[in-house]
Amino acid sequence: MSQVRSLSLRALLYLSWSCALTWPLAKYLFTAFPLGLERSSSVPQLNMWTIWWNADRVLHGWHDYWQAPIFHPFQDAFALSEPQPIT
Repeated sequence: MSQVRSLSLRALLYLSWSCALTWPLAKYLFTAFPLGLERSSSVPQLNMWTIWWNADRVLHGWHDYWQAPIFHPFQDAFALSEPQPIT
């Protein structure tokens, strides 16, 4: 039991520390994209879409993974993007 308590305490400590270090981001975590010095949110939106596409394809057993609905009518269009399957 003490090992579970210790692990939970560490997880809470790391979560609190990361929120404190990135406070403006943590405040708007679910309502805004972190843009940094960029004026446009196109790169974060592309990354979010790519993560969504990977999650969607996992649910479908990786069926038609490379047939992303981008660059129509080009076949295997997702190969022209950054697939990021690990993320």
